Amino acid sequence: MKKFLATLILILMFQTPSQADDIRDFQIEGMSIGDSLLDYFTKEEIKKNKQDYFNDNEFSITEIQSEKFKVYDIVQALYKTKDRDFKIYALTGALKCKNNFMICKNYWDKIVPELSELFKNNAKIEEVGTEKHSADSSGKSKITSIYFNFDSGDYAYIEMMDWSKAMKYIDQLSVGFRTNEFGIWLSNKAYK
Repeated sequence: MKKFLATLILILMFQTPSQADDIRDFQIEGMSIGDSLLDYFTKEEIKKNKQDYFNDNEFSITEIQSEKFKVYDIVQALYKTKDRDFKIYALTGALKCKNNFMICKNYWDKIVPELSELFKNNAKIEEVGTEKHSADSSGKSKITSIYFNFDSGDYAYIEMMDWSKAMKYIDQLSVGFRTNEFGIWLSNKAYK
């Protein structure tokens, strides 16, 4: 029942603005790009849930699981490491599809048409398709992605991860929004 409710909320959430001009128009668990994380979490919660995925430390990521979340199992928020206000530059909500990849596929089949319709006049749709996930050297894990690229360089995306059993990760579907500034950093500095 929770998963059905989550799908319904996801679809309704994306219908709110009839034409989305800016990724700041959207929310994930009430948060938007440009908001301060301090409006939602304490500094201690942010720092306690900080993850070290990147080689460069210009940006930091906090990954929070909370019972107060209504739709997503996990929210990742990215902010500039030295920013005392913890302004959000990228935001992702993830739904876990425990032991059943078809749960992710069903979400995908409902959400992608909604996002495509919503962004059709304001963003270039880039269907990446399904590829081998770079984190799995066996090549058995797959990632399916669609990006919605705005003229500003900001983008929204939806991704579905189908992990091989050997990876021992939970399959998931993610919806996210990234600013151009963060996207440039991610491509050019994050893993150098």
